[in-house]
Amino acid sequence: MIRPRKEIAAERESAAQLSAFIGSRRTGVKKRTPPSISDRVWDALKEEARAFAQSGTWEGASPRHFVALYDQMHEKVYGVACAELDKSARFFVSCKAKTMLDQQFTGDAGAMAAFFRWTWQREEWKEKNGKNDGGWRVTPWQQFNGKILTDYRVDLERQHRRTGT
Repeated sequence: MIRPRKEIAAERESAAQLSAFIGSRRTGVKKRTPPSISDRVWDALKEEARAFAQSGTWEGASPRHFVALYDQMHEKVYGVACAELDKSARFFVSCKAKTMLDQQFTGDAGAMAAFFRWTWQREEWKEKNGKNDGGWRVTPWQQFNGKILTDYRVDLERQHRRTGT
C-alpha cells in the first residue's frame, strides 16, 4: 500500500517536534572516549612500580602502580603479556586496585605489596614445579578481588598457628 505524501510529511514533522521537545542527543554533544591509561603513562607507571619493588619501600605507590606491577609479574611468571590489560582495562582494574587498597589494606601500600609478593611467589613456584595444570592463572580481576586475598589471609593464619607468632 502506498501512503500519501501528506501523511509521510506529517509523520516527519511530528517526529521532528518530538525530537525538539525531548532534545536531540547529538546536539552539541561530543563523543566521549572511555577512560583509559595511555601507553606512555603505562610505561612510566611500570618503571615506577619496578623501582618500588626493587627498593622495597612502597610509600607513595598508587593503585595504578600495583596494576602495572601485576602486568610485569604476569609476563615474568607466565612468559606472556596479559592481553586483557588494554588501555581502558588498565583504568578499570586500577579502580578495583584502589578499592582493595583502601578497603582491605586501609591504604597501607606496604601491606598490599606483601600480598602481591605472596601471590606471585606462589604462582612462580606452581609454574616451576608443574603444579599449575589446567591452565589456571591469576587474571587482573582475580588479583584485585577477595578470593586470592582470602587465600593469603588463610595462609598467614596457618603460619601463625604453626609458629605461634
